[in-house]
Amino acid sequence: MVAAILAIGSVSQKLFGQHNDAKGIYLFSAMCCIGGMLAFIVIGGNSLHFTAAVLGHSIGFAVAYGTCMVCNVLALKYGSMSLTSLFTSYSLMVPTFYGLLFLREPFSAWIALGIGALALSLFFVNFRKGENTISVRWLIFALLTLLSNGMCTTVQKMQQLAFDYTYANEFMIIALLITAVCLAVFGFITAPKESVLTVKRCWHWGLGHGLLNGLMNYFVLLLNTSMPASVVFPLVSCGNLLFVYLLSFFIWKERLTRLQTFGIVAGIASIIFFSI
Repeated sequence: MVAAILAIGSVSQKLFGQHNDAKGIYLFSAMCCIGGMLAFIVIGGNSLHFTAAVLGHSIGFAVAYGTCMVCNVLALKYGSMSLTSLFTSYSLMVPTFYGLLFLREPFSAWIALGIGALALSLFFVNFRKGENTISVRWLIFALLTLLSNGMCTTVQKMQQLAFDYTYANEFMIIALLITAVCLAVFGFITAPKESVLTVKRCWHWGLGHGLLNGLMNYFVLLLNTSMPASVVFPLVSCGNLLFVYLLSFFIWKERLTRLQTFGIVAGIASIIFFSI
């Protein structure tokens, strides 16, 4: 379910990228945050009880999420899309190793095989020949995107453990509100014209993507209560990879190369290894 929602959400991002100026990404991201916040408000309903105690974790998530958004745009500006996507895909290793090293989650040969197969899958699916030019600026922003994206899910896990799996909705509402305000202000200051056009043209895509992203984060929080981080995030990443390429095949009629096909097979193998 999480992987399917994540993949469907990628469709709205692709549609935005096809028809809009890249400078509008800040307002699009802000609207996504608002959509996600609304999802958590609806899910929480009358049971919401806000406490200042979660503010630290909310700020941590907001900083990581906002950094990821901005640095991802800059990485795409200074480097290739395929290499940027490859780096971003490996961000799942941050919460995975957090669970193994700091939470002392059980480590087995099957998990090691799963991590190895997933690493191969992400590489072969995303790598493109002829798009491997690397600059210092791109490397800096790509690494920041990788780390910040991984820290988003890590902070979620930290908050849940610190509050005994409570205040999850409140934590996310505050975090997404902070991120939305910061991204909106930054967008209107740096690209006012593009930001206004983005609101007019894409508010429905942004809110829709945000609602899906909110549901995805909610289900991830639920999974955190029953599965170790070293298993949850690799499985989500693998499932997303498969769904994205199924959507690409049937909607955009994209065809996989032999290396990409090998990558998909390796992804399926990694899911099997993690499930054993």
